Amino acid sequence: MKVGAVFCDYDGTLARMDTSRELSRVPDELIGTLTRIAAHVPVAIVTMKDFDFIHTSVPFANGWACVGGLEVRLADGRIFRSRVRIQESILADIERRLPPGFTVETKRGIDGELLGLCVDWRFGTAPHDDFIQGLLRDLRSRNLYVRYAPPEPFIDALAGRPNEGTAVRTLAQLLGVKGSLVYIGDSVSDNPAFDEADLGICVIHGQELLPITSRAAVQQYELHPFLTSLLLNELEIPDDAWFFLRK
Repeated sequence: MKVGAVFCDYDGTLARMDTSRELSRVPDELIGTLTRIAAHVPVAIVTMKDFDFIHTSVPFANGWACVGGLEVRLADGRIFRSRVRIQESILADIERRLPPGFTVETKRGIDGELLGLCVDWRFGTAPHDDFIQGLLRDLRSRNLYVRYAPPEPFIDALAGRPNEGTAVRTLAQLLGVKGSLVYIGDSVSDNPAFDEADLGICVIHGQELLPITSRAAVQQYELHPFLTSLLLNELEIPDDAWFFLRK
C-alpha cells in the first residue's frame, strides 16, 4: 500500500486524553515526523477542537476539519463553514447550572460564532447519573446535537451534526489526495473516518476497543515508531505489516 495522505484525530491520538486544554500538546517527536511526512503527502487533522486551538497545536497540517467538520480550513487560506451556530445565552444557561469541578470548553468559528461546547468533569468529582441524564435532556431540548459515550467524562454539544467521514472525504477532495489514505484515530466517533479511509489505525490507550471499526491498531507509544517507519519505507506499507488486526 502506497500512502497518499495521513489524516489524524487529535485528542487521544496525537495528544493524550488525560490533560487539560491548556496543557494539551503534541509531542515534539510526532510534530517533527509528521512535518516531514507533510513535505511528501497531505497531512490533515479531523478534530472536535476549534481552529484557534488546533492550528497552533498542529501548524504543519495541510488542512483541518474543526468541530467534527462543521468548519474546514486549508493551509492556503480557503475556508468552508457551516451556517449553524449556538446562541450565547445557551452557553450562559449551561454554565450557571454546572457544579464546581466542571469546565466548559467553547468551540468557535472564524467570526467567533459558537459552534459547540464541551462539558467536562475529568478533573472533578464524577457526577451522579441522574445529573448527567438531566443535562443531556437539557442540551437536546435546545436543538443541539449531543455526543456522549460513557465512561468518557465529557459531553459534546454542537450546533449541527458532526460527521468525521464526510470531513475526511471533503479534505481528501480539496487536497487532491492521490494514493491510499490512512486515518489514525482512537474512538467510536472516528468510525465514519475509519470507514472512509483505505486504512484505519486505532491508537490504543486503555479505551474499549470492540465498537471501533479500524483494521489495525497501535499502542500510543508505538505511534511515533510507526510514522517513522513510513518515512524510512518511502510511505509504503507492506500487506503483512505488524500492526494489522492487533486489536
